[in-house]
Formats: sequence, structure tokens, C-alpha cells
Amino acid sequence: MGPNKKKAKTWEEIDDNLKEELLELREKEKMYKEQSGYNTWIKYFATGSLVYSLFYYKVYLKNQSANQNIRLKSLCFLFAPICLYGFGLLKVVFNKEAFRNYYLTHIELNRVIKKTSQSNHYK
Repeated sequence: MGPNKKKAKTWEEIDDNLKEELLELREKEKMYKEQSGYNTWIKYFATGSLVYSLFYYKVYLKNQSANQNIRLKSLCFLFAPICLYGFGLLKVVFNKEAFRNYYLTHIELNRVIKKTSQSNHYK
């Protein structure tokens, strides 16, 4: 789009070439995100952390709260395994290069959208 042209307000006002570029960038973005393992990591980390936290509460904290004596040490036994689980999961399922490509594609897609369309989201 030239500097004198108005920014598009709807999808129909965007050039066909730019529509094609936007759709291509969106497909690449989705592909890179799936390849990076980010969705898998989030799913397993959230469910694993929730299950461990509930188990920890049922087994340990419930008995400690009756004594009103929750120490910092007892909270370390909650957070340390969750952090180790998250980092271990990163090593197993996460692909940094694919996530880097996803991030760069996402930035490029937003740049093109901002350049071509008029949106309150980008003001």
C-alpha cells in the first residue's frame, strides 16, 4: 500500500496480494507454533502441575494446616518439583528454533497487519 492510500477497515478492502501474504504468514505461524511443541508443553505442564498440587495438598498441606504451621520449607517441596518438571518437559518436547521462527513470523504478520489495516488494537 502506498503512503497516500487509506488503510483498510475490513478484509474486503485489502489488496488480493496482501490477503495472500497475510494468509501465507498465518499458515506459517500456525505451522511453526505446532512444530515448536509449545502447545504440548503448556498442556502437559498445566495438567501435571495441577495434579501434583492437588496431590501435595491432600497428602501434606492438609495435615500441616491443622497445625497452623506452614513453613517455607514445605512450600519449597511444592514449587521445586513443579519447576523441575517444567524444565524437564522443555528439554523433551520444546524446539527452540521452531519457536524462534514462530515468534519472527508472528512479529512480521503483526507488522503487515498494522501497515495495511486500520485497527484500534494497534493504536
